[in-house]
Amino acid sequence: ILTPNQEPFFTMDHSIVATALRTALDRHEHPVLIHSLRGQQRAGVLVGCLRRLQRWSLAAIFEEYRRYAGPSSSLLDLQYIELFDLSLAQQQSAASPRGGDSGISSGGGQDCPGGEPSSSKKADAAAEPM
Repeated sequence: ILTPNQEPFFTMDHSIVATALRTALDRHEHPVLIHSLRGQQRAGVLVGCLRRLQRWSLAAIFEEYRRYAGPSSSLLDLQYIELFDLSLAQQQSAASPRGGDSGISSGGGQDCPGGEPSSSKKADAAAEPM
């Protein structure tokens, strides 16, 4: 069970969030439904961390979080999303017995607001004469 972020000095367990992210990213586990049983925005934090793995901009992540969290939006949750160590989910995903089929998208566009272009787009841009 994932406990909510609360003052003072009480944050979600990083290992539980990393495990949930690995499950959400593992295409062998799809489809995945992410929801919160208590309505305290834990699902929003998990999705925010997922969006960071998908290389969304923080502005886009925070806007999506606030849109769905409504009046129960929490600055602690936004801080958690921003500061979460993504390497926890990435390292464990790469060590997955299923080969780490993470489904992490690094491309820009509709699926990745504010994200970086994919490596192939970067290579194409670098190859173009100025």
